[in-house]
Amino acid sequence: MTTQGETVRSWLGEQPHTIAQLYRRWREVRPRRGTYRSFSSNFYVLLRLGWVERTGETEPAHLHGSDAEHPGGLSDSVYYRLTPVGAAIDPAVWRDPMGRLYPQHAAANRGAKAPTGKPPGRPKKPQGAV
Repeated sequence: MTTQGETVRSWLGEQPHTIAQLYRRWREVRPRRGTYRSFSSNFYVLLRLGWVERTGETEPAHLHGSDAEHPGGLSDSVYYRLTPVGAAIDPAVWRDPMGRLYPQHAAANRGAKAPTGKPPGRPKKPQGAV
């Protein structure tokens, strides 16, 4: 099963996309997998790593399914592409870009608890306790 990072790498290798276009494609592949907010937050990690970049191309944004104007106005949609650095990174590394940006949160460390010095397991109740 491919991860979001691997999929984005593949799609941006084909042609530039906006985050919204990538998210819509991702939802077709993995319909029950995350919100736009989580998807765009993960995409921001790829930007911070320098694996993707803006192309400089934009298009006017619009609300889907509504003719109403957005009260705050909408920013233009920005197109992104894979950078040479992102293309050179081993595809396996794209499985956990968050762990690459924040090594202390790498997948290998997630769920691991720091040793407390206490014996593992739940403490036993003393005899006769209710």
